[in-house]
Amino acid sequence: MKRITAIYPPLFAAFPILSIFAANQALIPLRDLWRPLGFAVLGALFLWGVLSLILRSAERGAVATSVLALGFLGLDWVASLLPMAKEVSATWFVSGFFVIVAAALMAWKWKWHRPLSFFSIVLVALPIFQIVSTQMSNATKKPLQIKSGGRTTELPDIVYVILDGYGRTDVFEREYGFSDQSFIEDLEARGFYVAKQAHSNYSQTELSISSSLNVDYIQNLKGILPVREGMRPNFSSLLEGNAVMARLKSAGYVTSAITTGFPSLQFQQVDRKEVAQVGVNLLESNLIQRIPLLKTSRIVSTMFEERREMLRKAFDQLATLSDQGVKPQFTMVHILAPHPPFSFGPNGEAMPKKGPYGYWDGSDYVEMVSTKDDYKKGYAGQAVYVGKRLIAAIDQILARPGPRPILILQGDHGPKMGLDQSHFEKTDIQECFPILNALLVPDEVKTELYPDITPVNTFRTVFRVLLGDELSNLADRSWYSPYGRPLEFTEVTNSFDKRD
Repeated sequence: MKRITAIYPPLFAAFPILSIFAANQALIPLRDLWRPLGFAVLGALFLWGVLSLILRSAERGAVATSVLALGFLGLDWVASLLPMAKEVSATWFVSGFFVIVAAALMAWKWKWHRPLSFFSIVLVALPIFQIVSTQMSNATKKPLQIKSGGRTTELPDIVYVILDGYGRTDVFEREYGFSDQSFIEDLEARGFYVAKQAHSNYSQTELSISSSLNVDYIQNLKGILPVREGMRPNFSSLLEGNAVMARLKSAGYVTSAITTGFPSLQFQQVDRKEVAQVGVNLLESNLIQRIPLLKTSRIVSTMFEERREMLRKAFDQLATLSDQGVKPQFTMVHILAPHPPFSFGPNGEAMPKKGPYGYWDGSDYVEMVSTKDDYKKGYAGQAVYVGKRLIAAIDQILARPGPRPILILQGDHGPKMGLDQSHFEKTDIQECFPILNALLVPDEVKTELYPDITPVNTFRTVFRVLLGDELSNLADRSWYSPYGRPLEFTEVTNSFDKRD
């Protein structure tokens, strides 16, 4: 019996998935790797078996399988080599034909299977080493120890809602041609204090939320250094082991979370999870859109439908939070809107699909998805819808019996039509830093608030008054940093326009 020297098909099929994951570990959790990796490996083994029977040789089947796996996963790159094909469908047809011909020729001509097996092992070992190194380096951060003030009686429920990318009224009116003033007035009519000059502390989601949940600036927190220069660090240790939840648990709170698909904001350590991810994860959506047969199909449209369903479910869950029980409850809510992708119009109608599905924002949106005009229209419609759903949810929460809860509504950053992900000098900081910051709090907390309070001081103020903790406010400061180098900060605190 002839000995098979070709072992590389499943390795070549696994390589693109491992590489994409290794380069995006700061955004995609390890648990999201296994399903697409398993499909790729099992699919390659099945295709290898079928092609081996057709070509009457395991080695020929191995070569053809490997070329097809790498070729079709990289078909967008292959198509970029064929600028003469103007139509997208024609480009994919020509490039797909090129891949199939290459697979046939390689299957009949390639003889060096041992070197190819060795090369595939080395190729896969590189991203695996990067993945293992990064996962081992993500040491769990010890939460900031907040000195307890000792107050434990009649503590209200606390609901902390992050509306991802929700900006400030004056920015909407100046840059986007719409106003959310009626939404702001509805909040104020219900007793909210709205900080009219509020800014985010950072221009990126993970930086902003890590800071607010640890009641300190990122520069003062440990445990987030990247594995090596040029790599984006992982913020999961700061988010999962945050100081706010640790302090509230010590005060007797039950913790829960409502999440809407952003991979690093899953809060796995809470006592109760209200909403799980719907449909494919971020890694799978990236892979699907690299394969033309899937990219042009119903699958991509389904991603937008699943996003709409996920956001609807999140608002439904928020509106029906359980009544206060024996223990007070802290609920962390992350609504991935009005941040792209834009899937809702102002009345909740489905928006026409623009470009591929993804969480691209700022300059990445213009490069990968569509134009600034489409960003402006998509953002405005989704912001209006979010405001309507939020007011409806708030009314249901406030209508329930028992003590009035504390409700905190914040944007983690503003809209990013004018943000450049890599260059500070090309960024409109007057657009991307102003945020919604609205708080429904007891009167003794409300007197401590002020128009330009930033998120880093939110829980410092609440804990100081509500729990008697020894937490003075920090100076309200803000920093820009490039997406790929989030710890390279440029302070912008003194650059904001002062508006009444």
